[in-house]
Amino acid sequence: MKMTKPKSVSGNKGKNACHACGLLKDPQSKGARLLYLSKQFGAFIVDEPLFKPHIDRKDGGHLAILPRRHTVDRNEFTSEEAEEFILLSMAVGGAMHKALPRRGIKLAIINYQQNGNWGVDRPGGPHLHLHLYGRARDAKKQKHGEALYFPPKGDNFYKGFKPFNENDEKMIQTEFNSIKRDKKYALLKKRNML
Repeated sequence: MKMTKPKSVSGNKGKNACHACGLLKDPQSKGARLLYLSKQFGAFIVDEPLFKPHIDRKDGGHLAILPRRHTVDRNEFTSEEAEEFILLSMAVGGAMHKALPRRGIKLAIINYQQNGNWGVDRPGGPHLHLHLYGRARDAKKQKHGEALYFPPKGDNFYKGFKPFNENDEKMIQTEFNSIKRDKKYALLKKRNML
């Protein structure tokens, strides 16, 4: 199989630099609560300073996966990136399914959403990212069985949303590490730099 060099997307330099690109150059120094980090992707607990959670931990919580190079759409992935991206989403989602009920969160389903709407008009376009939104049966704001609701950034709707706490994070990380041992996730185990 012939390897292709990743395509570089313009427009992510200078004063209008992509927020995600800047944070992902050295995510650990920026305070990212990482579950996984490779040369190509980061998977993390959604918390400041990267992003504010769109779903409170009690309502199911919020994780995200981002490519480390500026990518606007999945069709820009190399075949290697595509393989890692889908396996990573499966493993992180699996970790949520196993960990959250053990933390008292009545998880019913996970919504996997590639949004990017808030960055669509920025120079260079949005930075592709995949949200993993846990949907708890007893959710208060993002209610189970209803479509997710996302008012504009900064809206009071998000006020008070809590990210996963330290104990949730440890449980999710433990389950993620266990899942990576399965041979179908060998690529993730090999590439994880944490």
